[in-house]
Amino acid sequence: MPASTRVTLYDSPGGTQVGPVTTDASRDDLRKGYQVVCESVYESNSYSWALAFTPDSSGPTSASGNDFDGTPSLAALLPPEGSTSRTCKFNIDWDGAYLLRLVVDAGLPTEATTFIRLRLMTTFGDIKLVAAGERRDQTGVVPVDASPEGWANDQNQNLQRIMGLVRRTSTSGRVLYVDANRGRDRSEDPNDSDNVIRMPGPDSTARDQSGFRIRATGFGDFSSINDAIAYAEAAVSRGEPAPSELDPYWVMLAPGYYEEALALKPYIHLAAQVGGIPSLYLWDLGFLRPGTVTVRVPAGAPAGMHMATGSITTPSSPFEFCVLQGIQLESEEANVLPALGVDGIGVLMHMCSATKLGTMGGGCGIRPGSLGGILLFDSTITGTSDSEAYGALTLEPGTLGVLFRSTVQGGSGVISEGEEVSLVTFGTLIGALHTDGWGVNAQGHVQLNNGNIFGGSGSGGSFRYSCPSGASNNHFPEALCCTFMDDIVIDGSNTSGTVEATFGTSTASDSGSVTTIGGNTTIVGRYIIGGGGGGGGNVWAVHALASATPYQMTNDDRLVLADTTGVSPTVHLPTSPVEGQIASVKDAGGNAAVNNITLTTGGGGNVFDASLGGGGTYTMAVNNSAFNLCYYSGVWYSV
Repeated sequence: MPASTRVTLYDSPGGTQVGPVTTDASRDDLRKGYQVVCESVYESNSYSWALAFTPDSSGPTSASGNDFDGTPSLAALLPPEGSTSRTCKFNIDWDGAYLLRLVVDAGLPTEATTFIRLRLMTTFGDIKLVAAGERRDQTGVVPVDASPEGWANDQNQNLQRIMGLVRRTSTSGRVLYVDANRGRDRSEDPNDSDNVIRMPGPDSTARDQSGFRIRATGFGDFSSINDAIAYAEAAVSRGEPAPSELDPYWVMLAPGYYEEALALKPYIHLAAQVGGIPSLYLWDLGFLRPGTVTVRVPAGAPAGMHMATGSITTPSSPFEFCVLQGIQLESEEANVLPALGVDGIGVLMHMCSATKLGTMGGGCGIRPGSLGGILLFDSTITGTSDSEAYGALTLEPGTLGVLFRSTVQGGSGVISEGEEVSLVTFGTLIGALHTDGWGVNAQGHVQLNNGNIFGGSGSGGSFRYSCPSGASNNHFPEALCCTFMDDIVIDGSNTSGTVEATFGTSTASDSGSVTTIGGNTTIVGRYIIGGGGGGGGNVWAVHALASATPYQMTNDDRLVLADTTGVSPTVHLPTSPVEGQIASVKDAGGNAAVNNITLTTGGGGNVFDASLGGGGTYTMAVNNSAFNLCYYSGVWYSV
């Protein structure tokens, strides 16, 4: 009789039948843990079953050291049937092909042999692996239903599937890939052939066996970021266009640790393949850094990261820039240089950090240059706390700093110098870690929006604005909707122009925290709630007056409660009010008809409006009366 095999599948040993019962047909519907039960279709004199091929897993067991061989399958014919019964059974473990052989009537004229291939396609990709011995030629047909093409169609389909999967991660554009090639331990040397790593496999119960071992070498196009930048910079020598705004190079960095001082170039952008996290508002925690790629200046390096024009042909664009995304820049060198120095070029940082870990220096320094600057989005810049002279971010004359939802902390937070420097912030935490540091110590154009700003507890403060020596222009610093935790100083003493500082609904720490220096310095527009001092903050301060001695209101006073029970009080309004200032007086004793309250405009040529007589004095003579007065252009108006 011919050898013929019937196959039945069960979802587990002794479990539920799954799928159809097939005869003399190969199958690709196996799963790990299935039990295969086979039966000779015809009754014969003898039966001999054998697993002619079982697959190895792709990786060895975790206890095998650096063995690169796979783990053999444990599939074997199971008792009680054994190999000589009409039936046999075995269990499935690894991905791949199981080749079953049946010989009947061995040694007799009726001897016959047949092979059946039973296959578990790969867990990921559904690749059809082959068994050893598959053929269709003059010596036989293995398995019994092998087509004339053999396994060529299967393998061609496998390659097509693999290419389809790879295509989704490939690009023909200007993209380079960098991997540190340090493996699982950042202290390892790059590209060490003895550094073997385990790649976990897709089988959740056998990660090592379904994965593989591989040396930590040759990943990516480069193992050095600077090598990739140099390759991109040399594009013209390969017949490519030079990097430009519309034709940039992108260097994709695998997460890991890179030890090099980067020489950044315009239009050669760096991005972590796995992005960072947004910067968080944390007080005095300079070591929380958001990048997934760490680049540290190596020990003994003379400088930190640097961004300059280099040898790239300058395009026509007026603003050359480089983008950094998801990268953590660090320098622990004991020098005054920042972790990131920018020279005449713009750097756009998103979910990045620049941190000076050494004993001196700032996180980022922007040197003078044509439109040089930094644009910070959801990022962190941290400088050392050794001296107030080291700003986490230092902007020199003619440069630009834009800080958006970021965190900036150092000896001083931001130091910007020169009339032509520009600082714009939104939703940013800026702080001084040195006792004499300033949160923001600025000149030039300044606009702070929705920020939290704190200074040192010594001679520093939250915000100091000054003019360069000999400046002649007018200056208009703004701080809108900000919270200042410490002192504010507006200094116009070095300029022949005027300084008009605007604080829109911002808050200061207390009534004495705002100081102006120079007679050409004023605070205009809305006021600093909780502020005061030289140029006039406006606080919600209340003064209770129960004396005939005249009371002089200050710019800090919002309300005077005049007790008219036994005296006739006199209240002088502020002598140097600012536009829009509010002052209120209330008869708190309820006896103003007898003990009148005398109001004066405080001098300086100011008068009351026509409804109050238009002069410099007004008498309140109605019991329990109250007046709310607003100052504008020399006149106190009743509102």
